[in-house]
Amino acid sequence: MYQYYQIENLPPLPEELVSDVYWSIDNYKNVFYDPNHSWYKVFLANDKLQKFTKSILNFQHTALVQVIQKGLPIHIDFKRSYAFNYIIETGGESATTNFYKNEDFYFDQNNKLIPKFEIFDIVEKVCIPERTWHKINVTVPHNVTGIETQRIAITIGQQ
Repeated sequence: MYQYYQIENLPPLPEELVSDVYWSIDNYKNVFYDPNHSWYKVFLANDKLQKFTKSILNFQHTALVQVIQKGLPIHIDFKRSYAFNYIIETGGESATTNFYKNEDFYFDQNNKLIPKFEIFDIVEKVCIPERTWHKINVTVPHNVTGIETQRIAITIGQQ
């Protein structure tokens, strides 16, 4: 029942492209604007990053740069089943990605994920190392906790 998979057969982001991640943050508009989640931002990755990810992943995609400054609440992603991520900054030593059982949650009329119980078990907990590719199943409830600084990642969706 693993939701996290480290991918060892993809090359790391070349060091000269790391600055393009920060360039994308500084020069592109946040495409995920929600006043209730100002600590979460998503930016289109620049052309150099798009070209690199298209050279290593053999499916149609758009690479994005994700910035998480406080953690993420428990949620399920829409519009994608899996996320391929490459962590540039982890957010600190205690930053973890946690996965939960689908049956412990339901969606309300506003499509908000609601827990059925006050206490629910984490079924998988991962401290994802920086500068590695990984794939996560985002159709199950998951969150990010323990962010001390900021987490910066390249993120790519797959159906």
